[in-house]
Amino acid sequence: MLGTLLLSAGVLSAYVFFRIVGGKGIRDAAVAAWVSLYAFVFVATEGLSVFFLLTASWIRLVWLGMIGAVISALIIHFKRNGVQKFADYAAQETMVWRRGLNAVRGEFPVAAWAVLTVLALTLIHALLAPNFEPDALTYHLPRAQHWLVNRSIGFYETSIARQNYQPPGFSMVVCHICALTGGDRLLNLVQWGAFVLGAAVVSLIARELGAGVRGQFWAGLLSLTLPASISQSFVAVNDQFAAVPVLVFALALLRIERGGERHAVFAGLAAGLAFLAKWTSLVYVASFGVVLSLRLLCRVFKARGLSGCFRLSAILGAAVLGGALMAGPHVVRNMRMYGDPLSGEPPAMLTNQRLTPMKFAVNAVKHAAQHMAAPLRILNRPLEKVVTRFSGQLLNDSDITYVWTLLDSSFRLVPPLGKSCSSASNPLHFMLFTILGLCWLVRPVRYLRLLSAIFCPVAAGALLYCALFKWQLWAARLQIPLFLLMAAGSAVMLERLESNAKAARLISVLLTVYALTHILLRPTWYMPAFLFGRGSVGSGIVENMTVSDKVRALSRVGRPSSEVRLMAASAPPEVACGYSIFYTSRERQYFGNETYRAMSLPYACLQEVIGLIKSDNSRQLYHTTVGLLLGSDHGKIPPENGRLPFSYELIFWAWAGNLSGQSDLKFEHFGDSDRDVLARRDFGGKPGLLVSDMTRPSVVERLSQSQAVECVLSNRCFAVYGV
Repeated sequence: MLGTLLLSAGVLSAYVFFRIVGGKGIRDAAVAAWVSLYAFVFVATEGLSVFFLLTASWIRLVWLGMIGAVISALIIHFKRNGVQKFADYAAQETMVWRRGLNAVRGEFPVAAWAVLTVLALTLIHALLAPNFEPDALTYHLPRAQHWLVNRSIGFYETSIARQNYQPPGFSMVVCHICALTGGDRLLNLVQWGAFVLGAAVVSLIARELGAGVRGQFWAGLLSLTLPASISQSFVAVNDQFAAVPVLVFALALLRIERGGERHAVFAGLAAGLAFLAKWTSLVYVASFGVVLSLRLLCRVFKARGLSGCFRLSAILGAAVLGGALMAGPHVVRNMRMYGDPLSGEPPAMLTNQRLTPMKFAVNAVKHAAQHMAAPLRILNRPLEKVVTRFSGQLLNDSDITYVWTLLDSSFRLVPPLGKSCSSASNPLHFMLFTILGLCWLVRPVRYLRLLSAIFCPVAAGALLYCALFKWQLWAARLQIPLFLLMAAGSAVMLERLESNAKAARLISVLLTVYALTHILLRPTWYMPAFLFGRGSVGSGIVENMTVSDKVRALSRVGRPSSEVRLMAASAPPEVACGYSIFYTSRERQYFGNETYRAMSLPYACLQEVIGLIKSDNSRQLYHTTVGLLLGSDHGKIPPENGRLPFSYELIFWAWAGNLSGQSDLKFEHFGDSDRDVLARRDFGGKPGLLVSDMTRPSVVERLSQSQAVECVLSNRCFAVYGV
């Protein structure tokens, strides 16, 4: 509780500081507070790591010092201005918020309530449900636990290379929240906050482009109804989080013309924070930066001549270079460990190879089609046929398509409604933005400002992305910055539809209804128990099937009602009453709802493993450090036998009760280094336990040649060895 109060005080004090001392508006103060806190977390994490002081105690101490400094600055400001009562500022702030909400309801009486409902539902989901997205469980979150145990963000031995080489910005925030609160219940709020703040930044960009009050409302509406952003808002992955500094970078560049060169420093800081959040941000910062800088330099040349252009170019270059240096320590660590500044995976796994004009066109068409995915699979088949006919043999060419050997990742359009955050597309927004962009192109003189400030940066970012990266089944979430920046320009255009109120009302209704449908149809709210059971012998419905496969098999059964009763009776005990974030145990929710992967069996098997590890007998006989022998879901250490690896490492830490890194029970990976060295490092002179997902049996065989290895537990998913 104390840590949660400390975190809340830190966030609130930063906002109040920029609101009162900085004299900023609500949205500007929130953006400045977010950027400042992100930069503070980065500096504190890197600084503490240098001295191996990255522990929960030191992180709390650093936050306490920051809060004290901010409160001191506020007190000094109050005394200098002759104000003694903070209550006066609180009453004024409340009045401003109330006036703003009333204005929103006046402009969008129906849409405002719909958007507030989306915000409320996503917030409820973020607070109740744990992190169940594979990327979050595999590397975004467990790397923070390793940092707290190792007292440093230095690279460590792991079979999941993404825990090391991926940019650390989001995981740094996760590390601080886990250290402050002692758990993961507030981690989803990082993305939810970025979801709300992203809408604020988009509305500020729209204001810079000349949008009035109604146009800024449109910008917020377009942002908060984007399905990809909605799906990101309640899980602890980093795509929505990474979009915020990219948008702040674009906002700062647009403000230089009006507000002066001081905004270049803010642009450089935002660029650096974007690099720390996600490597794909490099594409968007580069494309947005080049186009917006050229636009700015043209205007400066007309006003101040060539000398003004040289001065501004030097300032912008220095600012962006300074921001890029923030990623320097991580790049150095990547080079030392993997010999590559950006990746620790096999070469060309995610980037295009041997690109030709036709391959580029196919890649671009596939990405565009991905955002046109309709809610029903049958509606997607005509578009899939068109893309297949256009692409020919290049449809699933490995030079431009990410090929995952463990699961089917070939081209197909996934219905977006109710799906995971990785596959949510944006069909309505894509069609709307495409139509508006064509309108700008048809009348370039009238819409020159929107073309130069919005359309050209977005087009450059989209083309550069398609030129660099392969098509992936989950690529829609990687392009959120493009949609959010386009939302700002579209809002300016939609504001001019006041003369056609029916068209504007129809667009707002379609967007809000689709957004509400998208969040309400999520299977995490409730799934009946029969979807987790097995059917009769002849039905073909077995326990190790996904929910989607069970539904398809059930539709082919002659008497589905009796089959449903049989399936419900055979459901595992933890989902005997169905699955819901409101009453299903938190431990079970880490495994998700089986929409894509059957997880009831791994859940039961891992219960056995964790029960053994936490038993009194094991704590007396074995070392408190437990080895993890896991295969990588993709990368340099693939499974040796075709089994699907269990890479959801966070569940081990969560079930062991050590999310803050302060407990004795901890986990260390057995990567690709010498096994004897790893055993001595983890266990010392005392016997230790090694948990295997049975995807790398050769490691156990080689280890048994030099160590006494005994299998103490084995089930269908895991094996535990005493070493």
